[in-house]
Amino acid sequence: MKVFVSYKRNDNDSETLLSLLKADLARVFVSVCSDRLLTAGVEWRPDLLKMIDRCDIFVVLLSEKAVESEEVSEEVRRAYDSWSAAREKSRSSSRFASTTPAPSNDSGAILMTFRN
Repeated sequence: MKVFVSYKRNDNDSETLLSLLKADLARVFVSVCSDRLLTAGVEWRPDLLKMIDRCDIFVVLLSEKAVESEEVSEEVRRAYDSWSAAREKSRSSSRFASTTPAPSNDSGAILMTFRN
């Protein structure tokens, strides 16, 4: 099962939460993806969107800076559109969306997930 984690780069709250979550997620799921897997200096956005399209679970780390980020907003829209399209195809789909308080790291960030 593939998990994609969207977060605001260079935001201490998001970076801290990503570090805490990645190891835990990797123990449960086959693959944990984020922009950290992409090569710097190349046109990375199409590859990032493909990762979102191919993930089984989408997790967004929301912080004050992430909410203001156009990139994070685009990633959430992409995941939500994919989730909505799949839901329309099959009303009995097991996809769901949920919001969960973040692990206690005092960052104030929350998690939002879309799942197949």
